[in-house]
Amino acid sequence: MYFHKRGFTLVELLVVIAIIGILIAILLPAVQAAREAARRIQCANNLKQLATGAHLHLDSHGHFPTGGWGYRWVGDPDRGFGLDQPGGWRYNLLPFIEQGAVHQRGSGGTPDEKRLAAEALTQTPIATFFCPSRRAAKLYPHNPKTVQSNRPNNPGVGGVRCNGADMVAKSCYSANGGTLFLDTDPGPNTVAP
Repeated sequence: MYFHKRGFTLVELLVVIAIIGILIAILLPAVQAAREAARRIQCANNLKQLATGAHLHLDSHGHFPTGGWGYRWVGDPDRGFGLDQPGGWRYNLLPFIEQGAVHQRGSGGTPDEKRLAAEALTQTPIATFFCPSRRAAKLYPHNPKTVQSNRPNNPGVGGVRCNGADMVAKSCYSANGGTLFLDTDPGPNTVAP
């Protein structure tokens, strides 16, 4: 008596693998498009949160967040929200986008505590400031030798440069100051008038 064994031939197996590969190749762009759509929605949500925070700032303080003293300056929680605040609009929005604890780092501290808090602030990536289509919310290399990347000033220790800021948190968003144009400015070198 002869038993016939059922099974796949090598050709049938290769055809099935090829069909699966073609299906994956067809579905992969759709999956990528869905992921990008989700990233765009997250980016739009971040912009909405920042705009809502700016309006909450306006309601609380009577003005939109100030631009700070220049790109080199880190915010100081003890200097309020007006023109005496060296930190820029991102720093001033922190309490209004549920990041009040980050904003208050170093509040009432000694100069050394404020220096450490300012360094920690420059190294704290906040997801709301990142568009996921552009870059991840993580630390990026900081080159202190370039004009745009001078080490930040810490107002808590008289404008002394922060140490150790080799990696910093960045942002994907900018603010519009209206019709007034100020070229990129590092700001003053000290807190002294």
